[in-house]
Amino acid sequence: MPSRSSRSSTRRATPPPAKASFIMELHATVSREELEGSECIAESGDFALYSRGRDSYLLVQRHSGTPWSAISVSGDGVFRIGGLFSDAMRHLYRDIASTVNGKKGVPA
Repeated sequence: MPSRSSRSSTRRATPPPAKASFIMELHATVSREELEGSECIAESGDFALYSRGRDSYLLVQRHSGTPWSAISVSGDGVFRIGGLFSDAMRHLYRDIASTVNGKKGVPA
C-alpha cells in the first residue's frame, strides 16, 4: 500500500484546472478514442455535448466530411457562454420576426 506522502504527491502531479483560468480551450481535432469514457449528454445535428467530469464539458462538431473539432468549457464557462448564446438567439429572433412582420427593429 502506498504511503500517505506518495499519494498526496500523485494528486499534485495532475491538479484540476483552476476555475478562474480555465473557461474555454480549442481542440483542432478530436478522435472517437478521446471521447471514450465521456458521457454524451446532448446531440443536435452534427454537434454533441460530452461531460468530461470535474465540471468540464466538450462541445464536438462531428461532421462526417471533416476531422472532428471541439471546444472544452468549464462549468463556469457553460453559464457564461450560455448567456451569450441566449442573447444571440434573441437577436436572431428579432431579425426573423422583423422579416415576417415586414418591420425593422421589433422591440425586445
